[in-house]
Amino acid sequence: MVAPFVRGLFGWAFRPQPDWVRVRSRLEAVTAWPGAPRGVRVEHTTLGGVHAERLTPEHTDPEVTLLYLHGGGYTVGSARTHRGVASRLAAAMRATAYVLDYRLAPEHPCPAAAEDAVAAYRELLDRGIPARRIAVAGDSAGGGLSLVVGLTAVLEQLPVPGVLGLICPGVDGGPDALGSLPDVTKDAVLTKAMVTSFLTAYLDGLNPDLPTTVVSPLHADLAGLPPLVIDTGADDLIVSQARALAAKARAAGVEVHYREHPGLWHVFHALVGILPQADRAVADLAAQLARRVNPRPIEPGRTRPAHRTA
Repeated sequence: MVAPFVRGLFGWAFRPQPDWVRVRSRLEAVTAWPGAPRGVRVEHTTLGGVHAERLTPEHTDPEVTLLYLHGGGYTVGSARTHRGVASRLAAAMRATAYVLDYRLAPEHPCPAAAEDAVAAYRELLDRGIPARRIAVAGDSAGGGLSLVVGLTAVLEQLPVPGVLGLICPGVDGGPDALGSLPDVTKDAVLTKAMVTSFLTAYLDGLNPDLPTTVVSPLHADLAGLPPLVIDTGADDLIVSQARALAAKARAAGVEVHYREHPGLWHVFHALVGILPQADRAVADLAAQLARRVNPRPIEPGRTRPAHRTA
């Protein structure tokens, strides 16, 4: 019942493409409500040299940290548009969350977003936060960037995050992947034309020497990655990428928790606070992430209150 409304709303938000300035403004408008729940403090800060929002729930473990990388096809989206999802994940995990406003295409094409995501993770390590207490998570393009952060940590011999949380991840930007997308889909958000416009903006003028790790992390060597928690919808246009990633990661010896929700679309999680299925999916995802970065109950003496929402 909700899908036709979502299809119409996001169809309006993403027109006309590629007028990305207008699309960004519309997306900000349609995601303004419900925002962060009461009791979550919202602050503006920087991480890795770029703007980020720091979201602090009322009760947190001082070391548990969530680095959240928003979706939007590398062209749209912001810390503001994804405040609802990130703040609810953080509250359920008792984590401090940083939602990164990484640079967007076409003004900043590949690999700008990946560079910003890796720089943000490096800064968290430099601040002395134990890697095992950091969850790196994101949706859609942000899910792909989360995987890039994990792969870069392995390749550069950095401490790997405690877990990667991938919501409806886009992990293959290659032409074969684009060509294999169905022309007709049940997805209420994504279309093949939309994905094509995203990748055209992000990969335009791509340096052919860029590693697979950045462009199509699905095809990289996945050995050595931390646990993957993958959450997707069965009607997602790019669900095949999530399925392929889960299978390939398991074959490489990586721990994988995979969940696919029947009848639901690309990043239906964005309706958290509105759609009961999204509420349950986000709560379950938070529980899986918390198990890996905050496995013990928080002792009362170690919690600290946050200020009220700004």
